[in-house]
Amino acid sequence: MGVFEQATECPPHVANSMWHSIKSDLVQRDVLIAALQSSTHLLRAWKGDVQKEQRVLIFEEYIWAITEINKLSHTRNDLVHSPIIFFGASGATEMDARIQHSNPRAGKLKDKELYQLSRWMCAKCDDIERHMASLWPHVRKHGKVPARPKFKPLSTLPTRAQKPTRAKARPRRKNSIAHYV
Repeated sequence: MGVFEQATECPPHVANSMWHSIKSDLVQRDVLIAALQSSTHLLRAWKGDVQKEQRVLIFEEYIWAITEINKLSHTRNDLVHSPIIFFGASGATEMDARIQHSNPRAGKLKDKELYQLSRWMCAKCDDIERHMASLWPHVRKHGKVPARPKFKPLSTLPTRAQKPTRAKARPRRKNSIAHYV
């Protein structure tokens, strides 16, 4: 919400009221992109004003991030709004989309590894979040935005059937309490 307030330059209570009057996440993102694009266009006219030039850089990154999130929205909605069943198989919990009910969202998930797909979406969102969190300090210090994250391909994440890779346990230090127990 703070980004919307900055992009519109509305008083906080006005921006807050406008933002929360929109019930759809997609519409909120579209409105935010429109506000950011409009504000960026206006800010570019202030040549030589370092703070305004930094805001242009930041706002462009927000537009990029929202566009990336929008790319994930259909898959996210398919995962969240499909009838997914969990069942025990060979000692592990499996999950699968039920397509017997002719649910169009579940049909899109047919033959997909839901565990892997969920992990991939979370990893991508985490990468975007870390990038966005680093923006202001990086731009203030370096005058440019940090490199955008390189997203892992879906195929690089483990499926539910694969054992997760675990880091090797660190050897215990000789002076640790656990050494004497």
